[in-house]
Amino acid sequence: MHKQFVIDTNGIMKLVNQFANNTQWDKFGEHMNDFVREVAKEAKTETTSFVPSTDVAENTEAYFVHIELPGMAKSDVSLTLSEENVLTVSGTKTRVEQEGLTFSRSERTHGEFKRSLRFDEIINDSAITAEFRDGVL
Repeated sequence: MHKQFVIDTNGIMKLVNQFANNTQWDKFGEHMNDFVREVAKEAKTETTSFVPSTDVAENTEAYFVHIELPGMAKSDVSLTLSEENVLTVSGTKTRVEQEGLTFSRSERTHGEFKRSLRFDEIINDSAITAEFRDGVL
């Protein structure tokens, strides 16, 4: 879910016209400060969609998939391989709440995720290995 960021351009144009007409010169800086404060307040939105960064490399014998999952435990992640050679990595990254704290900015994403990767070659599922270290699968 993404929040829409809307700026009232009519208010901005009114300030610009007042500035250009020099009728409210002394109030212009005050109005601009109010405007900047409002923009900063709107910028305190929360990001809740989590899409882990993924690299896929290969050599003549194997594919190598690296997925960044910072702050997650191995038990939070699920791997499946379908008969159509689609590797799916899914899970839920939760936000750690701390009692008594109110976030003024929250940029670390969280939520459910699902990454599906289709491979052209037939994958030998018995040869698949996975390692989870330092937040990277």
